[in-house]
Amino acid sequence: MTVTFSGVLFKKADLSESSLSRIEAGGTSFERASLYSARLDQVNAVDANFEFADLRSAVLVNCDFERASFVGASFAGAKAIDCNFRDTDLYWAEMEGFEHYNCNFSGARFPEPVKVAYGPRGAEPPRITRVPLYRVAMTDEERKRAIEEAFAGLPSE
Repeated sequence: MTVTFSGVLFKKADLSESSLSRIEAGGTSFERASLYSARLDQVNAVDANFEFADLRSAVLVNCDFERASFVGASFAGAKAIDCNFRDTDLYWAEMEGFEHYNCNFSGARFPEPVKVAYGPRGAEPPRITRVPLYRVAMTDEERKRAIEEAFAGLPSE
């Protein structure tokens, strides 16, 4: 069975540690969402928006991300296997530790290293501390509390 999320807005959603399998998500927005440690299997996300999304430690298997935007997304520690990233925009994406196997990146735009264009001789560029621009995933305790609050007051069977 395939679930359709096409065009749905998951902006700033916490989908961390979730398992998304056989999903039609063309044109869906996951902007600034947390998909930390999520598993995406056979997800069709053509033309989807993952700008500044947290994909750290995610596992992506047999997914189609053609023409998707991953501008500023974090792939640190993520793995992609048999995925299509054709014509994707990966500019400003954090790619350190991203492992990919048998994936198509033809036409993709990758991050460019930052280079100092001008400065005094021998000067070092300032150290910049990265600040996450994505939603930070809930802790186990926060998730447990949110579920308890959601079900509070409902009749028990």
